[in-house]
Amino acid sequence: MLARAPPTACCRARSPRGVAGGRAGASTRSTATIAPRSRRIAVEEGHFRSDLDLSQFAFEAYAIASGSHALSRLMRDETSERRARAAFERLVTDARRSPCRAA
Repeated sequence: MLARAPPTACCRARSPRGVAGGRAGASTRSTATIAPRSRRIAVEEGHFRSDLDLSQFAFEAYAIASGSHALSRLMRDETSERRARAAFERLVTDARRSPCRAA
């Protein structure tokens, strides 16, 4: 049997029984309530464009994070962090107001 390294804080935070005292889904619930509120505030404050599909933004941000995590941990891809940062920067750039649409 192969010896496994202890999970990092990043791994524990992504698991349903992560850092929230072993309660199933506790860490997921806090992320699920904080992130949508943050995105709405970004739209209300004018940092993100008003026609932004917040659900799509959340899906893409999560896909970037989980894809990067999988490539880094499972495939040992040393470029995954750089690629994830570039992908997230493009996502945020797209979410910002464009100069043509600025009020």
